[in-house]
Amino acid sequence: MIFKIQNERNSFGTLTRAGSLVMILALAAQLAACSKGSVVKDDRKTSAVTSTDQLRDFEVQMLDGPKVRLSELTAQNKVIVFDFWASWCGPCKIEIPHLVELQKDYKDKGVEVVGLVIQDSEDKIRAFMHEMPMNYRIGFAGEGMFEAFSGGYSGIPQTLIFDRSGKLIKHMKGIPRDPSTLRSMLRDSVDKALQQS
Repeated sequence: MIFKIQNERNSFGTLTRAGSLVMILALAAQLAACSKGSVVKDDRKTSAVTSTDQLRDFEVQMLDGPKVRLSELTAQNKVIVFDFWASWCGPCKIEIPHLVELQKDYKDKGVEVVGLVIQDSEDKIRAFMHEMPMNYRIGFAGEGMFEAFSGGYSGIPQTLIFDRSGKLIKHMKGIPRDPSTLRSMLRDSVDKALQQS
């Protein structure tokens, strides 16, 4: 059934309640669109990989550097946080400040965050980073890379945390319903990865 709501304006030129409701629903749909409700689905059994050893040696075109192989990123004896994202994704924008903070606070402990862009051009990413600075490495996910990691779940963001040995510790699909818990979820998983390494 299709409902049609007229956006009428009152004598002052402002939208009526129906128009305001439509605008709010459109915004909510935009925020949820890129990760099926933006709710974390943390089920490692549905992940396509359980360690970096299972991945093909994908090439990643870095934003500010040459192409690198996935094995080069994961063979540095570091805890690696891969984050698949895009500039148009609302939940990704919520997660990015937490990843910036994570990189700043854990860099000296041997943790590296790598943002892997999907479905975005270099120009769009550079413009986005001008508005929302990021202190971690950014690369473009190569063909088939997102599918290899995602285990059939198509939403973003998707964040995978691997310990120093390459073992998958956490696969977050989306963000929590309560974004205030995102910081502790990321840090708890990174701390676990550091302890197991």
